[in-house]
Amino acid sequence: MAYLVIMQIASGLSWFFRIVTFVMVLYAFLSWFVRPDNAFYRLLARFCQPILAPFRPIAARLMYRGFPFDVSYILAFFAIQVLQYLVMQVLSWILMLI
Repeated sequence: MAYLVIMQIASGLSWFFRIVTFVMVLYAFLSWFVRPDNAFYRLLARFCQPILAPFRPIAARLMYRGFPFDVSYILAFFAIQVLQYLVMQVLSWILMLI
């Protein structure tokens, strides 16, 4: 029973990370084509800006030194992937204990 619960939690978290990644990609692409006052874009911004905020100072320092584009999205994607990997490793470790 506990095995099935842990597997369902792992599946749900996997879907959560996929959705977060998809929303971030959508927000990045829409930033090129949609005006910032668009309602859907503002909704995505409310979700994505807190995720991107910790990486903005790093990206700003790189851009100040001549880096040509904002890398906060890349850093956020990398952090999401690392977090997903760590969470799945912890869940697999818990499954081994059961």
